[in-house]
Amino acid sequence: KRRGLEGLIVKKKRIVMIVILIGVILALGIALFPMLRVTYLKMALVFSSPEALKEYVLGFGAWAPIVFFLLHLLQVIVAPIPGNLVALAGGALFGLGKGFLLNGLGVIIGSVVAFYLARGMGKPLVIRAVGETFYARYSKLFSGKYLLGLFIIFLLPFFPDDALCFLAGLSTLP
Repeated sequence: KRRGLEGLIVKKKRIVMIVILIGVILALGIALFPMLRVTYLKMALVFSSPEALKEYVLGFGAWAPIVFFLLHLLQVIVAPIPGNLVALAGGALFGLGKGFLLNGLGVIIGSVVAFYLARGMGKPLVIRAVGETFYARYSKLFSGKYLLGLFIIFLLPFFPDDALCFLAGLSTLP
């Protein structure tokens, strides 16, 4: 009888801890919402045109290449950020050679991060990132017999490569 009572106490403690954690998360969300909204609106303006993005990045002075690289990495992971806009701004900001290098590194590392986020977090994250329709349409490409088709799709221009990186994270690809 004592074991049953101890188990019940442990369960109640866990429930209390979960309720406290949810309360803290909600309180932080409510407190930070205005700041997050302002940040979102500011970023929407930054990504509204290549000129706005260029001005924003150049505002960081010597840190501009690192900021640009991080923005490019983020554009792979965060779908609403337009990749073509970021790539164009890279060329305008840093010239052909350095812009190409920063664009390439941002896309490659961002793609790897997307792949491993999907691998670690699973199908719910992927569906949230790419949408249910896209997932349903393209997830079959990631089975063994279609992997060559996946490679070919990655080579096609204007195809959602970022979303494919998330889907690839769910596949058997090493």
